[in-house]
Amino acid sequence: MILPHAMAYNAPAAREAMDRIAPALGVPDAPTGLFDLIRRTGGPTSLRDLGMAEADLDRAAELATAQPYPNPRELTRTCLADLLRDAWRGRRPQAAAGSAPDLRPSTDEVVASFDGRTNPRLRQLLTDLARTLHAYTIRNDLTPQEWQRAIDFLTDAGHITTDTQQEFILLSDTLGVSSVVDALANSRTPETSSSAILGPFYVAGPPRRRTRQRHRGRLHGHTDVGGHHGDRPGGGAGRRCRRGRLAVQRGRLLRRPTP
Repeated sequence: MILPHAMAYNAPAAREAMDRIAPALGVPDAPTGLFDLIRRTGGPTSLRDLGMAEADLDRAAELATAQPYPNPRELTRTCLADLLRDAWRGRRPQAAAGSAPDLRPSTDEVVASFDGRTNPRLRQLLTDLARTLHAYTIRNDLTPQEWQRAIDFLTDAGHITTDTQQEFILLSDTLGVSSVVDALANSRTPETSSSAILGPFYVAGPPRRRTRQRHRGRLHGHTDVGGHHGDRPGGGAGRRCRRGRLAVQRGRLLRRPTP
């Protein structure tokens, strides 16, 4: 029960250590997060509850400072007495100045709104999505301007999406989510062949082509189809591509937008 208060006392001189502990606890501030964890799990948070008398606090501070020992922050009898007094009363340590507020109640409120979902899988997906998004936002200290830029980007992607041009699938491809989903769905057993996205006809580092250039010749790379290793042909007569790079996947030419 002393540890959260000792961490709060030393936090100004041990910022790096606090910054490592806080994410491990899933909180913005390490000392308060540890105190909350102890209280949540039913641990003792007060020296008074353990039978220590308030009159003994000054004597305890005197004994603790009688023999100096290494500490991130200088110890004084007065400061240590104040620390022990907070621990005796079971007070929650104050969060370090400039630390993010504790937003777990907000996250829990959003997650609780999914409780009415009758589909357990949907409830699981929404819950994990909300917690992941909140954690990402807090971890990166997202600014209102950055949030607005992301909203504008998604809005623009929606405006240019048509029946024949699905920008959100392209966004999924760019972020690698399409590959991950495909690999999870098609790579569960050792006997399963490579998925379509990185399958036997995939060529890493496809060559760049100029606009309206015909795509002929051979793309050199490695493949393993039925135990055969070697080169394989490109996309035949070819097809036109407005911009980007071409990759051969299962005999098809696919356009990959150039960044």
